[in-house]
Amino acid sequence: AREKFEKSLRIKQRIRDRAGEAATWHNLATIDVYQGEYEAAREKFGKALGICQRIGDRAGEASTWHNLASIDLERGEYEAAREKFERALGICQRIGDRAGEAATWHALATIDVYQGEYDAAREKFEKSLRIRQRIGNRAGEAATWHNLATIDLRRGEYDAAREKFE
Repeated sequence: AREKFEKSLRIKQRIRDRAGEAATWHNLATIDVYQGEYEAAREKFGKALGICQRIGDRAGEASTWHNLASIDLERGEYEAAREKFERALGICQRIGDRAGEAATWHALATIDVYQGEYDAAREKFEKSLRIRQRIGNRAGEAATWHNLATIDLRRGEYDAAREKFE
Protein backbone atom coordinates (compact mmCIF):
# COMPACT_ATOMS: atom_id res chain seq x y z
CA ALA A 1 0.00 0.00 0.00
CA ARG A 2 2.81 2.39 0.91
CA GLU A 3 4.48 1.90 -2.47
CA LYS A 4 1.24 2.64 -4.33
CA PHE A 5 0.49 5.73 -2.24
CA GLU A 6 4.04 7.01 -2.81
CA LYS A 7 3.58 6.59 -6.55
CA SER A 8 0.23 8.36 -6.31
CA LEU A 9 1.86 11.16 -4.31
CA ARG A 10 4.46 11.78 -7.03
CA ILE A 11 1.71 11.98 -9.64
CA LYS A 12 -0.45 14.31 -7.50
CA GLN A 13 2.54 16.58 -6.97
CA ARG A 14 3.47 16.56 -10.65
CA ILE A 15 -0.05 17.55 -11.77
CA ARG A 16 -0.40 19.99 -8.84
CA ASP A 17 -3.46 18.27 -7.38
CA ARG A 18 -3.11 19.79 -3.91
CA ALA A 19 -6.24 18.16 -2.47
CA GLY A 20 -5.14 14.78 -3.78
CA GLU A 21 -1.65 15.35 -2.42
CA ALA A 22 -3.04 16.16 1.05
CA ALA A 23 -5.22 13.04 0.98
CA THR A 24 -2.24 10.93 -0.04
CA TRP A 25 -0.03 12.35 2.74
CA HIS A 26 -2.91 11.55 5.08
CA ASN A 27 -3.06 7.95 3.84
CA LEU A 28 0.70 7.50 4.14
CA ALA A 29 0.55 8.85 7.69
CA THR A 30 -2.21 6.38 8.51
CA ILE A 31 0.03 3.52 7.40
CA ASP A 32 2.74 4.86 9.72
CA VAL A 33 0.26 4.95 12.62
CA TYR A 34 -0.73 1.33 12.02
CA GLN A 35 2.94 0.40 12.04
CA GLY A 36 3.63 2.36 15.24
CA GLU A 37 5.84 4.89 13.46
CA TYR A 38 4.34 7.90 15.21
CA GLU A 39 7.00 10.49 14.41
CA ALA A 40 6.85 9.65 10.71
CA ALA A 41 3.05 9.84 10.92
CA ARG A 42 3.21 13.24 12.60
CA GLU A 43 5.46 14.54 9.86
CA LYS A 44 3.15 13.32 7.09
CA PHE A 45 0.00 14.52 8.85
CA GLY A 46 1.78 17.88 9.24
CA LYS A 47 2.29 18.04 5.48
CA ALA A 48 -1.37 17.17 4.89
CA LEU A 49 -2.44 19.79 7.44
CA GLY A 50 -0.39 22.54 5.80
CA ILE A 51 -1.89 21.79 2.40
CA CYS A 52 -5.44 21.62 3.78
CA GLN A 53 -4.97 25.00 5.43
CA ARG A 54 -3.52 26.57 2.28
CA ILE A 55 -6.33 25.33 0.03
CA GLY A 56 -9.11 26.02 2.55
CA ASP A 57 -10.11 22.37 3.08
CA ARG A 58 -11.65 22.81 6.52
CA ALA A 59 -12.96 19.22 6.72
CA GLY A 60 -9.53 17.86 5.83
CA GLU A 61 -7.96 20.18 8.36
CA ALA A 62 -10.30 19.00 11.13
CA SER A 63 -9.66 15.37 10.26
CA THR A 64 -5.92 15.91 10.33
CA TRP A 65 -6.01 17.73 13.68
CA HIS A 66 -8.07 14.81 15.00
CA ASN A 67 -5.50 12.29 13.77
CA LEU A 68 -2.58 14.25 15.20
CA ALA A 69 -4.44 14.42 18.52
CA SER A 70 -5.05 10.68 18.40
CA ILE A 71 -1.30 10.10 18.17
CA ASP A 72 -0.77 12.32 21.21
CA LEU A 73 -3.52 10.44 23.06
CA GLU A 74 -1.95 7.07 22.18
CA ARG A 75 1.37 8.31 23.56
CA GLY A 76 -0.18 9.65 26.78
CA GLU A 77 0.45 13.28 25.83
CA TYR A 78 -2.94 14.39 27.10
CA GLU A 79 -2.62 18.16 27.04
CA ALA A 80 -1.22 18.17 23.51
CA ALA A 81 -4.04 15.82 22.48
CA ARG A 82 -6.66 18.03 24.15
CA GLU A 83 -5.38 21.12 22.35
CA LYS A 84 -5.51 19.44 18.95
CA PHE A 85 -8.91 17.84 19.57
CA GLU A 86 -10.26 21.26 20.57
CA ARG A 87 -8.98 22.71 17.28
CA ALA A 88 -10.72 19.88 15.40
CA LEU A 89 -13.90 20.43 17.43
CA GLY A 90 -14.02 24.13 16.63
CA ILE A 91 -13.66 23.47 12.92
CA CYS A 92 -16.27 20.69 12.96
CA GLN A 93 -18.72 23.00 14.69
CA ARG A 94 -18.05 25.85 12.23
CA ILE A 95 -18.54 23.68 9.15
CA GLY A 96 -21.51 21.73 10.55
CA ASP A 97 -19.77 18.35 10.67
CA ARG A 98 -21.97 16.75 13.31
CA ALA A 99 -20.36 13.30 13.06
CA GLY A 100 -16.90 14.82 13.44
CA GLU A 101 -18.12 16.92 16.35
CA ALA A 102 -19.54 13.85 18.12
CA ALA A 103 -16.32 11.88 17.57
CA THR A 104 -14.26 14.75 18.93
CA TRP A 105 -16.44 15.21 22.03
CA HIS A 106 -15.99 11.46 22.56
CA ALA A 107 -12.20 11.76 22.25
CA LEU A 108 -12.06 14.72 24.64
CA ALA A 109 -14.12 12.73 27.14
CA THR A 110 -11.67 9.86 26.83
CA ILE A 111 -8.85 12.18 27.90
CA ASP A 112 -10.92 13.20 30.92
CA VAL A 113 -11.42 9.51 31.83
CA TYR A 114 -7.67 8.86 31.60
CA GLN A 115 -7.09 11.82 33.89
CA GLY A 116 -9.75 10.71 36.38
CA GLU A 117 -12.05 13.65 35.60
CA TYR A 118 -15.24 11.61 35.48
CA ASP A 119 -17.75 14.47 35.76
CA ALA A 120 -16.12 16.31 32.86
CA ALA A 121 -15.96 13.05 30.89
CA ARG A 122 -19.64 12.32 31.51
CA GLU A 123 -20.61 15.80 30.28
CA LYS A 124 -18.63 15.37 27.05
CA PHE A 125 -19.83 11.81 26.46
CA GLU A 126 -23.42 13.04 26.88
CA LYS A 127 -22.81 15.76 24.27
CA SER A 128 -21.44 13.12 21.92
CA LEU A 129 -24.38 10.83 22.67
CA ARG A 130 -27.00 13.49 21.90
CA ILE A 131 -25.39 14.26 18.55
CA ARG A 132 -24.97 10.60 17.65
CA GLN A 133 -28.62 9.93 18.47
CA ARG A 134 -29.73 12.91 16.36
CA ILE A 135 -27.74 11.84 13.31
CA GLY A 136 -28.59 8.15 13.66
CA ASN A 137 -25.07 6.87 14.39
CA ARG A 138 -26.11 3.70 16.22
CA ALA A 139 -22.59 2.25 16.47
CA GLY A 140 -21.28 5.51 17.91
CA GLU A 141 -24.24 5.69 20.26
CA ALA A 142 -23.48 2.17 21.54
CA ALA A 143 -19.83 3.05 22.11
CA THR A 144 -20.80 6.16 24.05
CA TRP A 145 -23.32 4.30 26.21
CA HIS A 146 -20.54 1.80 26.93
CA ASN A 147 -18.20 4.56 28.07
CA LEU A 148 -20.86 6.17 30.23
CA ALA A 149 -21.50 2.78 31.85
CA THR A 150 -17.79 2.36 32.47
CA ILE A 151 -17.72 5.64 34.38
CA ASP A 152 -20.61 4.38 36.52
CA LEU A 153 -18.68 1.15 37.16
CA ARG A 154 -15.60 3.05 38.28
CA ARG A 155 -17.75 5.00 40.69
CA GLY A 156 -19.42 1.88 42.07
CA GLU A 157 -22.82 2.85 40.60
CA TYR A 158 -23.61 -0.68 39.46
CA ASP A 159 -27.33 -0.32 38.74
CA ALA A 160 -26.73 2.75 36.58
CA ALA A 161 -23.89 0.94 34.79
CA ARG A 162 -26.05 -2.13 34.15
CA GLU A 163 -28.80 0.06 32.67
CA LYS A 164 -26.38 1.77 30.29
CA PHE A 165 -24.70 -1.47 29.27
CA GLU A 166 -28.12 -2.93 28.48
